[in-house]
Amino acid sequence: MPTRTRITARSALLAMLLLTACGSEADEPVGTVAPGIVAARLTDRLDTATAHLGLPLNGTKYNVVTCTADTFEVPPKDRYKVIARYHFVPVAGTENADVRGLYEYWAELGWDAGIRYTGGPGRHEGDGVGHSGFAVAEAGDAGDDFVAETDWLETAVWAISPCYYFPEGAEPVWGEITPA
Repeated sequence: MPTRTRITARSALLAMLLLTACGSEADEPVGTVAPGIVAARLTDRLDTATAHLGLPLNGTKYNVVTCTADTFEVPPKDRYKVIARYHFVPVAGTENADVRGLYEYWAELGWDAGIRYTGGPGRHEGDGVGHSGFAVAEAGDAGDDFVAETDWLETAVWAISPCYYFPEGAEPVWGEITPA
């Protein structure tokens, strides 16, 4: 089980980096809506983003997190983002090919997409290309951001909403939620 803990910790670190690495300026909310509604919308977006894989999204987790704040500022508690994370165990040797396929598919959809390879355990011959390290694909479309990553044991796909205000009078909700 230590491997799964490492994967979870690595994925959580990636999520934090995604939220803070987008720049030093605060996210401005694009509207006011309940987090459950945003999560439901991300379900559809994640389904579109992974449609060609033919995988069920029944294991998707949704979390409400703070929006990016100005450098060294405490994030305001009246605004939030929703992160949807889906992961699956790829067929051995297809890990980078799966992420590369997502990148190519996102580009075909007209999304602003990119791919890179991070440092990893060395050359992996089974992916058909022999890239060293883990594949990470990123894309953006209509205000949502998408990330796919692999670490040879699992492949994760993330959909990240833009920043929203909580509805007036609603108690802010943080952590894991269920789509509306």
